[in-house]
Amino acid sequence: MKKIWVRNLLAFSLLTGIAHTSFMTQEAAAESSRTSAVQGYTVQSGTIREAGGMTAAAPLLADGMFVAVSDKDENVNHIGLKELGIFAGIIFVIYQSFRIFRQRKRKEKLLGEAQAYSTDLYRDSERLGLLADLYKGPSAEKRIRPVEAELKDVSSILDEMTAMISGIKISFIGNVKTMEETMGECRVLLRQYQGVYGSLKASIDKLCELEKQNDKVVSELQAKIESLLARAKDRSAAYRVDDLEEELLSLQKRIGIIDREQMSDFIDVQEHLAPEREQLAEIERLLAELPELHNRQQKFKGQIESARDDVNRSIREHGLDSSDLTSFASLDRAEALSAAMLEALNAGRIREAARISSDVTGLIKHSVIAAGELAELRESLTKTLRLLKSGLRELDYPESAFKEELKRVKEYFAESVWSFMRGEFDQFTALVREITPKLPEVENMLAEGRFNEGGKKLIALMEKYELAEKKYVRLQVYEAANKELNGLRERVHACWMDFQETVSFISSEGLEEALHSRDLGDLKYKIHDRKEMIDRRMSSPPIQLDRLRRDAEAMSADIQAYRARVEQIADQQEEYEDEEESKSVVINVNFK
Repeated sequence: MKKIWVRNLLAFSLLTGIAHTSFMTQEAAAESSRTSAVQGYTVQSGTIREAGGMTAAAPLLADGMFVAVSDKDENVNHIGLKELGIFAGIIFVIYQSFRIFRQRKRKEKLLGEAQAYSTDLYRDSERLGLLADLYKGPSAEKRIRPVEAELKDVSSILDEMTAMISGIKISFIGNVKTMEETMGECRVLLRQYQGVYGSLKASIDKLCELEKQNDKVVSELQAKIESLLARAKDRSAAYRVDDLEEELLSLQKRIGIIDREQMSDFIDVQEHLAPEREQLAEIERLLAELPELHNRQQKFKGQIESARDDVNRSIREHGLDSSDLTSFASLDRAEALSAAMLEALNAGRIREAARISSDVTGLIKHSVIAAGELAELRESLTKTLRLLKSGLRELDYPESAFKEELKRVKEYFAESVWSFMRGEFDQFTALVREITPKLPEVENMLAEGRFNEGGKKLIALMEKYELAEKKYVRLQVYEAANKELNGLRERVHACWMDFQETVSFISSEGLEEALHSRDLGDLKYKIHDRKEMIDRRMSSPPIQLDRLRRDAEAMSADIQAYRARVEQIADQQEEYEDEEESKSVVINVNFK
């Protein structure tokens, strides 16, 4: 194939040369012909061979056609154009043949894919059809019919695509662009169909799997019932299992009904029989625990008596009041339920006996825990009472001590500092007087073991004590006021030292602008005046702490403003000096 193409291309080159010479003068054409002959090749009978020393007037044979080079210009021109047209037609035919071959292959591939999908769809349709023929109930209508409708739609789509692909016309002369676009659309549609078909196939697979599982679930449950019935029969030799046997027979009937229903309707047996499966598991557990239930019932009597002994021991050791305990009532209830459990076991009511067994166990545990919790409560309340009595002793603050404190505060501080003291002291005194008489009553309740009642009263007294303690702390005014005053002194001193440091900075850095700044001068005098005023107010009773707070805040703000302005001037001076230094360097360089 490759040789044929090479041969055709060489022939085309030679023919092009002949056509070219037809438009030359006789001398130029002769020279061109001689040049061709000198190159040493001629074309004859579809092959290329050496010219063998032929002259310029020798004939050239191309594809079996004789080409004569005549002296007459009109003959040369006529024959050259004719040969060129024939060769171009051959090339066109070859190209179109190759295109048709390639497009047919692509069409066959697309059609093959569509037919393969059609085969798969037919197979799935058969599977779904079997299910539709077998099941006609409401569940089948709900589960199968929508899938059938979807399958029908997908089948119609596939038929249309197959017809579209089959209808693609591949002709020797036609609109190639339209043909390519149609094939591209078909290819895209097939890829989209692949996803739709995948979803449909998954739905059909799920339905077929559900049918298999339905039969499997029914068989498993029926076998389970037969096994449990046999086990119940074995247990009946030593125990009554009447209720369990009745439950198993009832379950067998219900499962049979479901089985018959799933023969005609497409239900989900696993979902329908979920309660029955759980019930079978419960029956299996009860049959396994049946001997243990009898043993447990026989041990309950001893456990109840042991719990009573533990509760009585706690009462004696911790001085508890039995009226506060629910332990004995719980044990009495447990004893009655133990007798009811034995009756249920003897009657074959195993499920009821298992429930009673759980209740009895819980009551016995509660009785012992309740006694222990009450003993812990006694210890906690006793400790709280001890702390309360100790705290009240520390809050001893008679009228005389209060008056002494008030006198000291009045001598040194303004009224705004001590005006609240009288009302606060009266409230404090009332709280203490309310707590103190009730302490013996609470103490007696705890000693008698009445912890619930005594505990409630003690908690109320503790809340009042905490409030009285806060008021007592607030009444220590002289100490608190002096502490705040000393704090203000330290703050003012720290601000003043910052100010002095800033003033020293101005001198050390030679900040001329700062030295001659009017706004900084005014601010400096203002800071000096405020410092003197604060010193006078701190040393001249009655001292007004609220006013001193405001003065300290104002002084701090003025000093911060003063420092910020000085730093701004320093930055500006540094920038000016840097610029001057740069100019000096430039002048020196230019001079050199």
